[in-house]
Amino acid sequence: DDDDDDDDDEDEEMDDESDGSKQSSEEEEETEEEETEAEEEPDLPDASSGVEAEGTEEAAAAEEAATFDPIDHIVFAVGSGGTAAGLALGSRLAGLRPQLHGVAVHHSPEHFYELIDAEVSELSGGSFEACAREMLAIYPGAGAGYGVATPELMAFCAETARQSGVLLDHTYSGKALYYFAQAARAQPERFRGKHILFWHTGGALALFAKTDELLSHLPPGQVRRLKLP
Repeated sequence: DDDDDDDDDEDEEMDDESDGSKQSSEEEEETEEEETEAEEEPDLPDASSGVEAEGTEEAAAAEEAATFDPIDHIVFAVGSGGTAAGLALGSRLAGLRPQLHGVAVHHSPEHFYELIDAEVSELSGGSFEACAREMLAIYPGAGAGYGVATPELMAFCAETARQSGVLLDHTYSGKALYYFAQAARAQPERFRGKHILFWHTGGALALFAKTDELLSHLPPGQVRRLKLP
């Protein structure tokens, strides 16, 4: 009986080895088939090749041209008059179509019209005939005075930061956008549906002087102070 049991065990081991050999053979055949299929696949053009790269660039340029919306208005702060004079003269010489809107954060619009006329005349050697009033519109935006912030202005800057993440200061960019928005509301048909570019000229560092006032207009618990060691 013991001999019969040993024979049965040997038969089972032989069957297991046979099954393993069949499985190994089948796996080898599948591997060979996959390698054959991989060899038969045609070579695709490399995206880094010159032809492919050129086609990609042309497609990107065409897509950009198709989706580009022309700018109708450009808005900026007028502090010293340099930005206003440069944009006015450059736009006129380049034949650009956007209308320019400057907001005087101190002095009067008349002061800057005269200043821009003088600067443009000097830059062009007196050969430029167009006057500042023909090249841009300047709005009063000094408010209570240069660098002076009202509660309404600080609330406007805080709301802009909350909705867009864009920081506006109370001396330049904040006043420019705040007073231009008032002018736009007074003549909505002129600006409704138009593409307006706001030229942010910086000034965020000035907000450090108004931190407490700015925080008072933001929801509690949503702002944390960064304390440096």
